[in-house]
Amino acid sequence: EELLDLYTRAIAFVNTSRFEGFPNTFLEAWARSTPVISLRIDPDEVITRHKLGTVAGGSLEFAARAIRHFADDRAAARICGEDRRRCSAA
Repeated sequence: EELLDLYTRAIAFVNTSRFEGFPNTFLEAWARSTPVISLRIDPDEVITRHKLGTVAGGSLEFAARAIRHFADDRAAARICGEDRRRCSAA
């Protein structure tokens, strides 16, 4: 229960894994309207296709820009988590 509360308070869930299938952590974040910033993993292009956050294509610089964007504009992070049609991350 405490962990799920952290998703709610987070500006984004950041995944830096190189190899992963479809992590449950993505589902947990999205269930709490928290966008995902993934360094590499986009299972079946779900993040990109449904605008559930951003995928950095392996670029730490791009991921850092997305994190900074959400940190500087928490409303944008919330919008991305709640209204995927208007989501923009970097």
